[in-house]
Amino acid sequence: MEVKPSELFFQLFGHARSPSVEFKELTKRDAQVSLAQELDKLRRTGNLTEGAGETVDKEFDGFRRLFAKFLTTDANEAVKWEEIEKLPKDAVNLTSRCTVVKENWVWPRKSSQN
Repeated sequence: MEVKPSELFFQLFGHARSPSVEFKELTKRDAQVSLAQELDKLRRTGNLTEGAGETVDKEFDGFRRLFAKFLTTDANEAVKWEEIEKLPKDAVNLTSRCTVVKENWVWPRKSSQN
């Protein structure tokens, strides 16, 4: 007896969702797991003070939530293309043209002599 793929899918997962929907959900879940792993790796590479580490953790948590929201929002609802406007020509500056350097642009690192 030959079983159709859609019937096999129903037997395995107990619901009648299409394989493409399941694939999309698995892909989204995989993206969230990959993001979490990469943020964790990035966090471990920083030699941060306790206060800076807490700040980074809060920012990463916010980014995880934002990314999860992005993944669960319907793409057609998320972007209102007719409302998007071009940036003014002077809106983006190349860092090579910057003349002022601020200390807080780079995360502080512990010195290796501590």
